[in-house]
Amino acid sequence: MCCPHLQSITIPASVCEIGVDLFTGCEQLQHIEVHPDNPYYDSRNDCNAIIRKKDNCLVAGCCNTQIPEDVKIIGESAFMDQHTSKHLVLPQSLTKIERCAFCLCEDLEEIIFPESLTTVCDGAFDDTAWWEKQSAGAVYINNILYKYKPHMHSGECEPHCFVREGTTQIASCAFEDLTKPLYVILPAHTVEVHKNACAYAEEHVKILTQEEWRAIKP
Repeated sequence: MCCPHLQSITIPASVCEIGVDLFTGCEQLQHIEVHPDNPYYDSRNDCNAIIRKKDNCLVAGCCNTQIPEDVKIIGESAFMDQHTSKHLVLPQSLTKIERCAFCLCEDLEEIIFPESLTTVCDGAFDDTAWWEKQSAGAVYINNILYKYKPHMHSGECEPHCFVREGTTQIASCAFEDLTKPLYVILPAHTVEVHKNACAYAEEHVKILTQEEWRAIKP
């Protein structure tokens, strides 16, 4: 849906399935309500969002959304291309942020991530003020290597990236589209590496154990 003049919407009780990108481009949307008799979704605590009941997933929000404290997942493209506040505090119940959840939220500058957060999918914070503020190199969210950021102007990257101790996961598309050679050296402990961590950069990015790095380093 892309209705730039939409300001308010009520989801009827009959709706049983809601897809992604529901309110993308609805920049003036301020009020979201779900009919109280809907068995699948709600807008609990007047949160101005749509929550899927079965897994406490926030599937769509707007500029006035107050994320409930019991939300566990922020769904794919839930806030994509929306006006948000500059400062966002995510609830302590949150465990997963799906792909493109806050993509194109240009106003979003500061984010407080809860310790409970264990999964951040690709593109979750692309094209936000928060992303633009991150320094070149590996960008971490808690113990997740979320994404590798080349130098802004040159597009260059360092020849190697040592994944920091304590990292538990390298996210999907973390090294996406890199066009220069990069060695990624894992720490001694086990790290979950997403199968698409090097999407569209497989010929340039090599992920190595410390033993493999020592065998080839200059």
